[in-house]
Amino acid sequence: MAVVKSFILCDKILQEIEGGKYSAIGIFDRIGAPAFPCAHGPFGLILLITDAHGEYNFVVDLVHIETNQLIARAAFPKFVSSDALNSINVGLQFPRLEFPSPGRYEFRLSSDGQFIERRDLELRLVPSAGG
Repeated sequence: MAVVKSFILCDKILQEIEGGKYSAIGIFDRIGAPAFPCAHGPFGLILLITDAHGEYNFVVDLVHIETNQLIARAAFPKFVSSDALNSINVGLQFPRLEFPSPGRYEFRLSSDGQFIERRDLELRLVPSAGG
């Protein structure tokens, strides 16, 4: 089964034309907003996946933990590997998303319905600059 070595949330993903390396701009693990619902984005995910031998249909779900509400879903192109020692870097850009309330959210990575890894995201209510 695939193993996730890094799961990075960031404001923007850059990818080199030659070599295809990813760069993460504005890494974060929480978002503050003066009111809810709130919109945030676009933002990106960068994953480093190892031990991936075989065929994978990776999917990332963004879920509000308290309500189990699905906020967004994104699928990666099919990945096939004949060598478990290979590692892959994948980047995914999310559009602007609306979050219904403060609290904890999770990005959940799975393949063919089997859970692989999660990454927490906390949304907080913060006072606005004017009040």
